[in-house]
Amino acid sequence: IKKGISGGGGDLKQVLIKFLFSYRSTPHATTNISPAELLMKRQLRTVLDLIRPTAKDTSSAAQERYKHNFDRHTQEREFNVGDKVIVRDFRNATTNVKWTP
Repeated sequence: IKKGISGGGGDLKQVLIKFLFSYRSTPHATTNISPAELLMKRQLRTVLDLIRPTAKDTSSAAQERYKHNFDRHTQEREFNVGDKVIVRDFRNATTNVKWTP
């Protein structure tokens, strides 16, 4: 705190607010949980959270990209009653018959 005030970091109130925020959002060495998370049951959003995308965001974006690429090569097929189709029986893996008309 003293270093922040003497280093031209602004007035005491702003320096204290920044210090308390970083203190409350830093995980404790023993419990590996921040004081804010213990109190509010959630993590505080820091500047790093805004800069770095979360794994959930990148994962969902990748899944959408994979689905889009897969769907480009597929087509929807409609079957009518009486159409002949072949079916694969996955229940019995011991038989050599893979497809059944």
